[in-house]
Amino acid sequence: MRKTLAAAGAAVLVAGGIGAGLAASAQAGPSIPSRAQAISTANGALTAHRSAIHASSSDTFKVRRVVTDPTGATHVRYTRTYHGMPVYGGDFVVHNAPGGSYAGVTVAQHRTIAVGTSAKVGAATAAKTSRADHQGKVTGVGDPRLVVDATAGTPVLAYETIVTGFQADGQTPSKQHVLVDADTGRTIRSWDEVENVAGTGQGLFVGTVDLDTTQASGGYEMVDPSHGDGYTCDLNNSTSGTCTTLTDSDNKWGNGSNSDRATAGVDVAYGAAMTFDYYKQKQGRNGIFGDGKGVPSRVHYGNNYVNAFWDGQQMTYGDGAGNNAPLVEIDVAGHEMSHGVSEALADLGYSGDVGGINEANSDIFGTMVEFYANNSEDPGDYDIGEKIDINGDGTPLRYMYHPSLDGASYDCWSSAVPQSDPHYSSGVGNHLFFLLAEGSGDTQYGNSPTCNNSTVTGIGRDKAANIWYHALDAYMVSTETYAQARQDTLKAATDLYGQCSAEYQATQSAWSAVSVDGSDAPCDGTPDPTDPTTPPPGGGDNCDTVTSAAPQAIPDNGSVTSSIAVADCAGNATAQTKITVHISHTYRGDLQIDLISPKGDTARLKNANPYDGAADVDATYTVNASDETRDGTWKLKVTDVYSGDTGTLDSWSVQF
Repeated sequence: MRKTLAAAGAAVLVAGGIGAGLAASAQAGPSIPSRAQAISTANGALTAHRSAIHASSSDTFKVRRVVTDPTGATHVRYTRTYHGMPVYGGDFVVHNAPGGSYAGVTVAQHRTIAVGTSAKVGAATAAKTSRADHQGKVTGVGDPRLVVDATAGTPVLAYETIVTGFQADGQTPSKQHVLVDADTGRTIRSWDEVENVAGTGQGLFVGTVDLDTTQASGGYEMVDPSHGDGYTCDLNNSTSGTCTTLTDSDNKWGNGSNSDRATAGVDVAYGAAMTFDYYKQKQGRNGIFGDGKGVPSRVHYGNNYVNAFWDGQQMTYGDGAGNNAPLVEIDVAGHEMSHGVSEALADLGYSGDVGGINEANSDIFGTMVEFYANNSEDPGDYDIGEKIDINGDGTPLRYMYHPSLDGASYDCWSSAVPQSDPHYSSGVGNHLFFLLAEGSGDTQYGNSPTCNNSTVTGIGRDKAANIWYHALDAYMVSTETYAQARQDTLKAATDLYGQCSAEYQATQSAWSAVSVDGSDAPCDGTPDPTDPTTPPPGGGDNCDTVTSAAPQAIPDNGSVTSSIAVADCAGNATAQTKITVHISHTYRGDLQIDLISPKGDTARLKNANPYDGAADVDATYTVNASDETRDGTWKLKVTDVYSGDTGTLDSWSVQF
């Protein structure tokens, strides 16, 4: 009988085995709940476990997002209001295991809300305080609204006022949120919605590249139909007004120098496309906002503006010193657009630990975009903004492998980290990611020390990025701390690779190496037997484990069948027959894997999942094949159900 994959990646066939009755009572792969089913199950868990989310009788909740794992586990993210007022820090995620059983919650809020709904301070006073809190030019002050701030300690009633204008440099736009205590009239905290990276440019970076554009009357427009119609436009060195979409008569854009205003647009359009493609191909996210749409990219902003920023909706790039050094490097584009991703997924805050996590997230995925682009003019590395020369001496903005080399960032967590600028407290997350991806000590990207003098062995940047992204997607909340991030990435490592897998243990080691310790129990060094990446044990006679011969190509949008002939092996297979599969593939979510027994019965080992954008399959599945003789021809059928990606069935084996 056909059965589903277990949570750790193993497939278990029901009693009765892989033989008799299969055709008559075959089941599909894992039971994947619909969005409505996931919400209904989470709502039920929410009703039963209100105390776990610090709920009061005046709280109401609204579903923000639903994440469904290939195993059928779900993660439903909620926002909260109190007497109808928005609650900052009130977000939480309800986790349900495959089958719908309650698996816990991740909660941003620390205490139950018990505040009055009437302010002692007037709205006009709050607006005046908010305006005075702004350090730049103010062009507008919004109407204050009452909210609850539950981001730290005891929740308080507050006014939120949005002050618009420009930051202290006079050109960077500002959309500053100011929270004023509604009882005392004092500012609680503030943050700017416009997030940026400062630097000075040296030139244009990507060389000659292909661009997707749109034909228009009389020529072409820099509108990318392959990436959600994202477009690139020229602000003509203004800070407001019309941004004119770049056009060209012969579809040959720029000339490699600043004498052609379209040249900066080439870098920008390319960077936006690479960012879009990275998230879609590697993380299964279709566009920055997950809606398949591209975002505007505005070039030639301001006068001598040595900055680039994301304002919540679009990218904007200045021309740098002398209006002759546009800040259009690939990792700058990936960094800034990743602020949009983190906002959409977990709404990460911008103060305390979470501010550093927010910035580290953008550095991590800006770096991953740079590696993904694989551009010979700007190859991947772990330096941030290495070509914009912020210091004027050729050194980068930040060093992920050794953050303190910039003179301000933190290599290790300490009590000073939450009090620091997010661009410097990000060092802890950047260092963690480098150690997890590449390991400690001498590497090809630089020497990375550890804070506890340990040695960390990296698991590769793709696996490290998958762990971080899944944690962001399914577990992190708006008030995330580095200690919470340790736990959430360990949960993600468990989901993806198994409890106490090599990847899990590397995540533990990397966090400890940046002085972020946790209460998670140490592994004993023996990989979890349910870990899909753990190879089956050897031993026994020649009939114990039989492996396939030469690798076979998996045709795009087609299938391949590989056979293993077993002969002179007496007796039946077992109820714990192991099928180990090694596949190299650029998008494993395309793949469906079936085992076909010598009698012709089929067991589904892996379903296709269009949202699983990771590469490769290295998994061990367990089937009950006790009704089958070992002798005969065992077949593995791998089907690529979508077009656009290719791979190879490297090998597979049967262990009876």
